[in-house]
This record gives sequence, C-alpha cells and structure tokens, in this order.
Amino acid sequence: MNIWNLFGIMMWIFAIIIVGFLIHGIRMRHLKLEIINREKGIKQFILFRDIIDSVILVVLLGSLTLFTFFSPVDINDQKNVEVDYSFNTLILQPGSPSYYVKARLSNGKKPIQYFTYWTAGTKHETNSWHAAISDGADPINLAGKQYHWPKDKVKEYETSSEKAFVATMQARYKNNFWNGLKLKAGGIADEYRLIRIPAASFIKIIQDHSEDN
Repeated sequence: MNIWNLFGIMMWIFAIIIVGFLIHGIRMRHLKLEIINREKGIKQFILFRDIIDSVILVVLLGSLTLFTFFSPVDINDQKNVEVDYSFNTLILQPGSPSYYVKARLSNGKKPIQYFTYWTAGTKHETNSWHAAISDGADPINLAGKQYHWPKDKVKEYETSSEKAFVATMQARYKNNFWNGLKLKAGGIADEYRLIRIPAASFIKIIQDHSEDN
C-alpha cells in the first residue's frame, strides 16, 4: 500500500471514532431519560441534541465519502496528477480480410463496444468507455481531442506505422498529502486509448460474444 494513503486511513479512523462517540452519546441520553426522569422538558432537550448529533454524523460521513470516492479528477491539475503518453504499433491479424481491431457489440439501454487489438505479440482489451477508434483523415478524432496528445509523436507514428498504432494516455495521482487524504496516491486517475487504423475496413465486427479469440 502507498504510504501516502495512510493520511486518508488516519482521517477515516478519526471520523469513525467521532461517529462512535456521537452514537454512544445518543444512546446514553436515552438510557438516562428512561432511568432517571420522564420530564417533558428533558425529552425536548434530548430530542434536540439527537437531531444535532444526527446531522453532524450524516454531514461528516457524507462529506468524507464524497471527498474520498467521488472527487472528480482533473488531468490538467499538474500539482496532483501526472500524465504520461505512450505509443505502440498495431499488428495486422490474418483473416479474410485482415484486420487490426476486433470490435464486439453489446446490446442494452447503454450499448458498449469491446475492442481487442495486438501490439508486438501482446493482446490488449478495452472498451468504448476508455477508448475510441480513429479512421478518419485526422488521427485525433473528436472524442480524443479532450486530451493533449504530443503532436510530434502522433505525426511520427502516423508515418512510421502507416496509420496503424495505439496511443495511450494514462493519468496517475501523484504521491502527495492531498491525494493521500483521498486514498488515491499512486493510483490511476484516468486512462484513455486512441486506436488509430487506416480505414474502417480494418475492423472485424462481431455482433455477439460467441467468439473470444
């Protein structure tokens, strides 16, 4: 485990201790009410304290949950995120016709495509949530323009690979105190792959999941 994430673990331990005290306080007040007295004024006071403690409990746990697990990532935040770009040439697969990418189509309310491709003898799998295929005149398609691809590298592989390569953007959380509080230090913040092919005819489309090679 990344040592920076210990700050986040300590924060959660401290929060759990506070929650324990709040719950214990609520319970003890009700026991006191049942054992010592049943005066109306005391009941109202205890109810008021219960509401205040419950609000604190919900706000505390809700805020920590949002902060730790649902904080949006900004890949342009150079203080907390490190972005790396890598490039690999695609390997043409035999077939009639030959292809660079295999695309499996799924059904459902939110259809997703599953992509399989090969680089230097290695098989890779991803999906349309984290990748897109580019087969147009511009190597960087519309979906990929949100990232700052190194134009010189793109131009180099566009020529050397004959428009058959995959560019991978990987954003990783830096090792620092802020990311440690979020329990994300050293982890992957985002990853996106731009699969470049010369034309759409180099895609092998499968309508179901019956074939997995």
